[in-house]
Amino acid sequence: MHTAAVKRLPVVDAVTGALVGIVTRGDLLRVYARPDTEIHDEVRDQVILREFMMDPARFVTRVEDGVVSLEGTCERRSLVPLLVRAVHAVEGVVKVDNRLGYDLDDRELSTHAPWPWPRV
Repeated sequence: MHTAAVKRLPVVDAVTGALVGIVTRGDLLRVYARPDTEIHDEVRDQVILREFMMDPARFVTRVEDGVVSLEGTCERRSLVPLLVRAVHAVEGVVKVDNRLGYDLDDRELSTHAPWPWPRV
């Protein structure tokens, strides 16, 4: 829209082609106008604490212009990409700088490991 200097676009019904509304550049950019402090609080309180049930003290979280920097350690390696994806889904986040480590590499846990007791 910026390149073509378009300020508004019509929204039409996919089936009938009837006009159902107008979308503006402001409508599309509003999600990125969220204050960094709100994004930080949601990442800490909603994502890390409530969704992943991890202690926020394990992480250093910084937000600047919608870019979230995550440092710290997850309990398991498999949680790192899930946490990054969940943080990226927070409204107003434009990028996640992943600097996360992990305590346990659970990729190494395999079903091919010896059975813990004899099979009968």
